[in-house]
Amino acid sequence: MVRKPAVTEEQKSQALSYLQAFGYGSIEVVQTTILRFKIELQRTEEDERILTDSQNRLESIKEENGPCEEISLSSDGTCSASQLLVKTVQDKTKPKMKSEKNKHSYRLNDRFRISTANNALVYIRHCEQITNDCIRAFTFRAYEILRDYLQQYSNFLEHRIHQNFRDGICNDASHEEDHSHYSQDLEISLSALSSLSKFQDVSECMEVSEKLERWQQEFIQHHRVLSDKMQDYRISGESKELRDHLLIAQALICIDKFCGKEFENNGYGVLYRQYRLELIKGCKESSRTVLECIAMGDYAKADVELYNIADDKFLTAKDSAQMKHDIQRSLNTLMNDTESIANSLDGKIEKETNKRNEILKEIKENVTAVRLVSSKQNIIKLLDDKTKSRLENFNYDIDKILSAILLIGLDSIEAFIDADSFLEAEQGMDILIRVQRELTDYCSSEDVTKKSKALSERLANIVTEVLKQNDFANVHNYSINPPKYILAKLKMAASQCGGKYNNAYTSVFEIIRQNFTSAIENARATPLGERATKIHTLNYALQFLPEEFQSPFKLQIEELSKSMVDEEKMLSQDLEICFINTDEDEHVIKKIGILSEQYLKEKLFELSSKLREQSLKKVHMYRANVQNCLDIQSTVDTIKKIFKYKEYVGAYVPEIEEIYKSTLVLTEKRFLTCCETLANISLIEQTDLVEDAFYHIVVYLDFSDTFDPKVEVLFSQNTLQTATEDLRKMCQYLYDNSKKFQVALDKINIFELHTVMIISKKWDRFLMIINKCRSKNNEVLSTRDKKDFISVFQALGIEDRIEYGTFNKLCEQFLNEKCNIREKVSDMIVNNNIALTIADRRTRIRPKVLLIDEVDVFLSDQFYGATYTPAVYLRSPSIKALLDSIWQTRTLKTLNSVKALPAYRTCATQFSNWMFLFDEAIKDMIAALQSFKGSTYIVHSDKIVYVEGESMVDNVVRGYDTIWAYYFENEKGTISASSLETNVGIIINCGAFSYAEMPHDFAYIAGVTGTLKTLAKSEKLILTNVYNIKNGGIHVIQTFFSKELSEEYQIMGRGARHGDRVADAPAKDIEAIKRDRNANGGESYWNRTKFKEPTHFTIQLEKLKNKKIPVHAFYLDDGARDNFERIAGETGGRCEQLNISSPGGAEFLTNVVTEEVLRKAAGNQGDAAVELYRTKYVRKAFTS
Repeated sequence: MVRKPAVTEEQKSQALSYLQAFGYGSIEVVQTTILRFKIELQRTEEDERILTDSQNRLESIKEENGPCEEISLSSDGTCSASQLLVKTVQDKTKPKMKSEKNKHSYRLNDRFRISTANNALVYIRHCEQITNDCIRAFTFRAYEILRDYLQQYSNFLEHRIHQNFRDGICNDASHEEDHSHYSQDLEISLSALSSLSKFQDVSECMEVSEKLERWQQEFIQHHRVLSDKMQDYRISGESKELRDHLLIAQALICIDKFCGKEFENNGYGVLYRQYRLELIKGCKESSRTVLECIAMGDYAKADVELYNIADDKFLTAKDSAQMKHDIQRSLNTLMNDTESIANSLDGKIEKETNKRNEILKEIKENVTAVRLVSSKQNIIKLLDDKTKSRLENFNYDIDKILSAILLIGLDSIEAFIDADSFLEAEQGMDILIRVQRELTDYCSSEDVTKKSKALSERLANIVTEVLKQNDFANVHNYSINPPKYILAKLKMAASQCGGKYNNAYTSVFEIIRQNFTSAIENARATPLGERATKIHTLNYALQFLPEEFQSPFKLQIEELSKSMVDEEKMLSQDLEICFINTDEDEHVIKKIGILSEQYLKEKLFELSSKLREQSLKKVHMYRANVQNCLDIQSTVDTIKKIFKYKEYVGAYVPEIEEIYKSTLVLTEKRFLTCCETLANISLIEQTDLVEDAFYHIVVYLDFSDTFDPKVEVLFSQNTLQTATEDLRKMCQYLYDNSKKFQVALDKINIFELHTVMIISKKWDRFLMIINKCRSKNNEVLSTRDKKDFISVFQALGIEDRIEYGTFNKLCEQFLNEKCNIREKVSDMIVNNNIALTIADRRTRIRPKVLLIDEVDVFLSDQFYGATYTPAVYLRSPSIKALLDSIWQTRTLKTLNSVKALPAYRTCATQFSNWMFLFDEAIKDMIAALQSFKGSTYIVHSDKIVYVEGESMVDNVVRGYDTIWAYYFENEKGTISASSLETNVGIIINCGAFSYAEMPHDFAYIAGVTGTLKTLAKSEKLILTNVYNIKNGGIHVIQTFFSKELSEEYQIMGRGARHGDRVADAPAKDIEAIKRDRNANGGESYWNRTKFKEPTHFTIQLEKLKNKKIPVHAFYLDDGARDNFERIAGETGGRCEQLNISSPGGAEFLTNVVTEEVLRKAAGNQGDAAVELYRTKYVRKAFTS
């Protein structure tokens, strides 16, 4: 660094003498003089520029308008001269007229030449002296246009002067400091107006002199006002206002030259120079004061002094630079010191010391001073961008520093909380809250606020906090955070901080106790295979509990260990018992499955492996038995066991699945073998083989019914189809044999008849077996029919009122409508009463409709002419004892011998009023003991059942044969003890009811049958006269042969059942019928058939109409349409086209028939019923 040489006092004296020699008192006076000369030079250059711009604009106007056109007019001009004059005037007035039409707004750069206008005025004046009327008219018009144009131009100039002077420079409402553009425009406008005075005619026309004089007066008057204001501002020290008016004076300097010589020497320029020097001196003094205030840190006073420095133009560059340097250095130092002090707070904030309080006080004072500077715009103007930016960000920076320090303090408190040091955390939090409160206006960090609030909440919810940090529920973690240490810390905090921690200690203490108790219970619920590990963990965790906890928990753990050993021993014994049992039933197998699940659940893998070995051993044995056993029932029972093993144990022993599948294959193979035997019935001589095969098939099918088809099936669909075909072959053989019998009978062929009878006798027993099987499945068919028609019943709203069943079931419903007759009789005898209670007669019974399927069955001697006899079992312990005694002593032959039994004497005491019934019943019992074995009963579903008609019924009792059959089958093991207890007693008949009288209790009777024509005449009379069935029902006509078997079933199933007409061709006419009959044998042939009388569809139509039978017709081809529409129309039926090849054809036919049945059945509400059915059950499709 190069040092400047020191200036001696002698040198300073010589320099001052030199300046005084030239008339300067000091170096500052020299600098002021130089500045004044610079200002004068700038003003001169500005004036020169303005004059140059004005001259250039005027020259451009001159160049654009071109040279002046001269028009010469001789005094002795001719007509041609007159015409030339008119043309000239017209040419000169064209642009003026266009301008007037467009109302052009004038600007100073408009193309206009004053000299041209002046010449035009002179020219027009000369033209006025011409006597030609045409010329004078045009001259007058040209003068008016030109005068108007000059007037508009004059107004335009005045407007510009007014706009720039009054509205621009002298506008008090304007806050603009740069008036130079107004000054330039004002000078140009005044120059333009002043230049007009050079042209006398134009000047007179535009009144230029008057206008200039008026503006001069206004400028002089404003000068006086401006001078007075500036004088007042100078005296009052209002520097800013003085500066603003000084700028106005500067802008109006351009006016001086337009106000005469006298004003120019004492005008706005003089006013500007005078007050500018005074402002320079004032700013100099203010700058010294500002520097002093900055040095003392008095920024408020410095800002006031800066306000007095109206403009830095009035300061020297040195003074301005000095102020900027000092204010920036001072502010940067203040901000640096504040940040440093704030950083020094780190590490002292948690300690309660005076030093910390002093630091906080100093931080607040410094931040306040910096914020004060931020609000002082005069100081801000002196700062560079870097300092401004730092000043703008200071609040953020200091907030960031303080926030970081506070967050560090909060982090330490958080660490105390995480370490369960509750006392230290509470003390530190109190200090930080006080510091945070002190710095509220200086630190507004959301992070600090959030964290402080979060920590306060954690301390307020200390129990939740402890539980969150310590997993007391998991005893494995007790060694990591021992509960006894945490409780000790809570107790220490409670001694210093009071009630909150006392409550926390109590709560945590109780939670730990409950959790350890739960852990013991969880160990108790843990699988046995893992329970020992749990107990070991509990014993280890026990040492980390407070002493007062350990003793009671130790006793519970010991008890748990003992129970674990006992459970394992019991489960092992259960396994041994299950496999020791040689006669496994479903219950035992299910028990094995339960044990399998339990072993896996309890994770007893050793026992599970043992169970698996034993299960596979059993199942393999069963598989071998199935392979070798000849008894079908035993085989099926064994198969059931394999299936049960698969059902209950297969999920735990996967190998059973393969054995199960192989058993299925073997069962299916044997089933098909039996079916094949039935198919070859004509080749078999031994009937027992066929009977056994049929019996095996029935057993297999019964077994298959136990499967849920949605889950699993015993036989595949292909297997069942094969079996169906084999059974069809068997049925065809038996049918053909019966047909041969009728043929032989018709021909009276004794030998053929004998052969047929031998075959029939051979298979007589086999056919009885088949009929029994058919009766057994009749209830299934009723259930199927009910499901098939459920949609119709739902549409009619009578679903809950439809009942399907046999005639016996129908009798039961009638007898029990108002009261249960059996209960009434039983209660009367059991209670030893002598009369029945009267039933409620007020109950109203709804009218009923009887629908009979196959009416020939009802007219058989089994029902029509027979009676239904309801009976009731009298059951009581004493009656059961009497029956047991009679069965056990079956050698008794007389009533008196039975009366000697103790059981009889007990009954005589209990039923004294009814012993005459008991005596008669005992006689029947003694007789039945000899005959019950000959009754044809079947054991089904743990009950004795009989075949009634086409059904197998379980509510029929054939006297005491049935009672002793129950006892007999119970001894054999086919009837359970519970079934015996339920189904035996003394039989009391409740009356006899005729089957034939039942239909009369129905409001309406209807039915369907395919055997109406086969009924005897007497049977038809019964239907007509007794039951009033006369209508005959709906008839069916099918007029084509089906092309496919599926089509045949569709027509038979839907057409034949519901009675509709279907055709794919029109009906033949009478001539065609005669021709075809002659071509096919002639009348001699047809007379021997049942079609001996030729007919036509119109003849049959009349018959249908006479019987009022509606015919619903469906044509497959348009050729049959006309005939069918006629048939349906005349009988009141419905005609539709049917596409039997469509997937929806069958559904469409079903819907139509159902709708017509509903329409007829619902009467007046028929259409509504059909609409409801369509809405609910007819599927709809949308094409778009």
